[in-house]
Amino acid sequence: MQLRKQFIIITVATALAGLASQASADPHFNNQDVRGDYGFSFDGSLFNVPITATGQFTADGRGNVVAGYRVLNYNGAVVTQTFTCTYAVNANGTWAGSCTIMPGSSTESFAGVIADSDRTLYYIATIPGAAIRATATRQ
Repeated sequence: MQLRKQFIIITVATALAGLASQASADPHFNNQDVRGDYGFSFDGSLFNVPITATGQFTADGRGNVVAGYRVLNYNGAVVTQTFTCTYAVNANGTWAGSCTIMPGSSTESFAGVIADSDRTLYYIATIPGAAIRATATRQ
């Protein structure tokens, strides 16, 4: 009888440990995980022409980038731009967004993943003709 009680206790403890492990391995992200000020840089090509940029943006945690600024180099031409964006974060930590770039009101789309305890965003451009990868880090 005593052996059976020990077996049951060990089985229950093992099951609880498994649930705790599963809970920590299955995080639930949302838009609030992308909030605050971020510094970023990206590089790649747009229609096979080199492009790089560096800048800063502020996310409100409700799915909006309320203020963004970047210096962009497109094949040697340097341009200063501002932008606003909307984004949506999935429960698994992936996200997608779309930005309006000024001057010109052009639209750029991105998709990525949240990493490093919500401090880092890795993302790529999802517009045709672009091969751009980027990293943003919470400041």
